[in-house]
Amino acid sequence: MKTKRALTFALGLVLLLASFSCARHDVGTPSPVGPSSFAVLLKLSASPNVIFAPMNGQRDRSTISVSLKLFDGTPLAGRTIYFETCDSAHLRVNLGYFEGHHGVISRQTDAGGNINVVYHGPLRGELAARTSVYIWAKAASEGNEFIEDFARVDIFPIP
Repeated sequence: MKTKRALTFALGLVLLLASFSCARHDVGTPSPVGPSSFAVLLKLSASPNVIFAPMNGQRDRSTISVSLKLFDGTPLAGRTIYFETCDSAHLRVNLGYFEGHHGVISRQTDAGGNINVVYHGPLRGELAARTSVYIWAKAASEGNEFIEDFARVDIFPIP
């Protein structure tokens, strides 16, 4: 009888403790319209993404296209985007240049939230071997936040 009473007490205690640990806490679903610092989308592409480094003459070019939009596709006009050339470690390199012979430039998005800039690749003498350049674009957001993306351009030397 004592064993049955102890077993019933133990079973009751386990059920009581289990009921406290399984309590559900309601958590509200976040709003899909924000606020969120990740609601801005920056898309970057290079065309062509493979260029050649000639011995002399005209440098090969790649057009870097940027699109800056809200998560719902609404374009962000008049926003400043900064461009720079970097290596794979995200360190700035002086290999080629943008319009006006600048290594770093800034442009503002048009009414459609787009920008096109031209990257001029290096000459053969400026390049030791096949390499890749990463064109980084950075858009300032609210406060001290920013959003960035890159496009890779592969450069092949012409012997």
